[in-house]
Amino acid sequence: MADRTFAVLGLFPTPDELLRAIPALRGRGLGRLEAYTPHPVHGLAEALGLRPSPLGGMVLVMGILGAGTALACQYWISAVDYPIVTGGKAPDSWEAFVPILFELTVLFASLTAGLGMLTLLNGLPCYGHPVLAARAMAAITRDRFALSVEAPGLDVPAARAALAAAGAAAVEAVPAPEQSGLSSRFVLAALGGVGAACAAAGALTCAAVKLMPMLPPMARMERQPRVNPYAAAPGLPGGRGMRLPAAGSVARGHLPPPPVTRAAAAALVNPLPRTPAVLALGRRAFGQRCAVCHGPLGDGRGSLGPAYGGRPANLQAREHRAAADGELYLVIVHGLNAMPGHAADLDEDQRWAVVHHVRALQRARGASAAVLAGAAGMALTWVLAGPQRFWSNWILWFLFLATLGLGCLFLVALEHLVGARWSVPLRRVPERLALILLPCLLVALVALAAVPALYPGGQGLLAAGAKARWLGLGWVSLRAALCWALVLLGLERLVRGSFRQDRGRAPEFSRRARGRAARVMACLALAVTVLAFDWIAALTPDWYSDIFGVYLFAGTLLAGLAATTLGVLRLEAQGRLPGLRPDHRYNLGAYLFAFTVFWGYIGFSQYLLSWYGNLPEEAAWYRLRLQGGWRGLTVALALLHFAAPFLALVTRAAKSAPRRLGPVAALVLLAHLLDLYWLVFPQLARGLLLSWPELGFAAFFLGWTRLWLRETFSWGPDLPLGDPGLRAGLEFRL
Repeated sequence: MADRTFAVLGLFPTPDELLRAIPALRGRGLGRLEAYTPHPVHGLAEALGLRPSPLGGMVLVMGILGAGTALACQYWISAVDYPIVTGGKAPDSWEAFVPILFELTVLFASLTAGLGMLTLLNGLPCYGHPVLAARAMAAITRDRFALSVEAPGLDVPAARAALAAAGAAAVEAVPAPEQSGLSSRFVLAALGGVGAACAAAGALTCAAVKLMPMLPPMARMERQPRVNPYAAAPGLPGGRGMRLPAAGSVARGHLPPPPVTRAAAAALVNPLPRTPAVLALGRRAFGQRCAVCHGPLGDGRGSLGPAYGGRPANLQAREHRAAADGELYLVIVHGLNAMPGHAADLDEDQRWAVVHHVRALQRARGASAAVLAGAAGMALTWVLAGPQRFWSNWILWFLFLATLGLGCLFLVALEHLVGARWSVPLRRVPERLALILLPCLLVALVALAAVPALYPGGQGLLAAGAKARWLGLGWVSLRAALCWALVLLGLERLVRGSFRQDRGRAPEFSRRARGRAARVMACLALAVTVLAFDWIAALTPDWYSDIFGVYLFAGTLLAGLAATTLGVLRLEAQGRLPGLRPDHRYNLGAYLFAFTVFWGYIGFSQYLLSWYGNLPEEAAWYRLRLQGGWRGLTVALALLHFAAPFLALVTRAAKSAPRRLGPVAALVLLAHLLDLYWLVFPQLARGLLLSWPELGFAAFFLGWTRLWLRETFSWGPDLPLGDPGLRAGLEFRL
């Protein structure tokens, strides 16, 4: 019997019991352990001690061999045997080799995967796994978890006893299959028909499932008994699938204990949201209790005379900026040096509100200084570097702010359109970020003055005709006015309506917003397209690309996602998004990862098609960016905008880890700015321009943006309290 037994199979009701049984059986040395489960079980492969499949390495090696073969053959043909210059490109231009390189890489890798799996790993000529014939297979495909002891010459009684002792609910001996008698030579000879057989089997299976979807095992997998969390379940306590929190429950850490030491205080998080009411309370308490010593700006210049022996602290100093909120709270409660404690004068809310006010003073001081320094740098740029350098930087920052706001507004419209619930608790962040479009309208009005200074269409350098009129100042201004009117209408319908919903708690706004979202998204697509062609492509009127609007849209959406991710992480660190889960952060990371790939795909497709098409007017645009210092920036852009975010977010854990997600989002925003610089500046200068004029513009616009966002992030509650989907969003689970 031992010779004819393939395995002894034990069934376990839960994955935890399966995982507990594995160590006991591995120590007995009865044979190789294998598990069969209806769904993946985390930690199962490690518990079984399974080695990684060699198939991935085989595919990698053969894919590299295919790529090398294609590259070597094409290089020999184009650069050695028959060199020819086409479209101004060198004979060894590797970009032209990419299509064939891609095809041979896929061919070698796919053939290796198929043949290696079938002949080396699946044990042909055995056509079916013996466990598929076991009586327990119906339970395994539904809700049971099987552990199998497999070995040639298996000791069946000992294996049965071991599985039973480990807690198996049922034990079954699986007979070994009959020997096929087919030789490996016959199998190798028949491999030519495997592809057709697999295709036919897949087509028949697909047709059978579509015609009869209730065939097993599909029916058993679709009809799994389950109860959704908080769904009605009369048979359970409380009448719901999950027990409600006890009345009066308080989230851990929400009410901080009174701090005693500085180390304990540093771990406290400000429990008050940064709303206009809280900031007003902090401003009033600071003016009554703190301004007399520290001054109204917190710079230590109060109204005390020289007779006062102490020297009030300058709250704008670096050490106080770096101090945690809890440390400032500790000083307010207990005092420090000559300063007395204010625990008897200020209640809990007033103390934390004062901390908010001090942070607002610190942010305003730094941002205001940056704005003033940047404005001085901008004025000097006009005088010393010339109007062209000034307008080039102005257009760059106009495009950055406009794409950032449009990307965030697109995310708001997308949520309403698809009826997403997981993003409802986060929606206030992209809504506030989209409001950057309001002051950006002023930047756009000033940018119209750059059309006669920078653009050939505005300078009258184009031959008379439709293109000259289309790119003239009049038509550009008309399209800009139309697009901004549509964008402002979208802000009014979606963002302002959302704020009004918080006050009125009217659920009908959510229904109306879903209908409006599609129209708003169409308007945003038009606005991004106009930005792409009127403000970037128009710098080189002879160059064109059918997917350039899609390329800018990919960067716009990616910038909106990155800014939203940074805003969510910031509010979460401040304790202003209660109920946020790692699942919400994971979705943000997954979207960042997906649209990073999308941007890379669109960017490389545009580059490949333009370079491969051998049209000089198209190839010249890229040839300019592959010479001199621009070549290094092109490589850096590919690394920072695609390779680095892709590798940083490729694992599941990285997509929800704040320490990984935050730097990646900041890197994506920086890469988007470099992308716009790469699109605009090469047409205006033959070399890289990165000096004090660019730093001055960066200081002005970043400081001004920080002041604006500090204001808008205090508007309204941090959660859309009037949205009926908020509760479902907070309960979201992956």
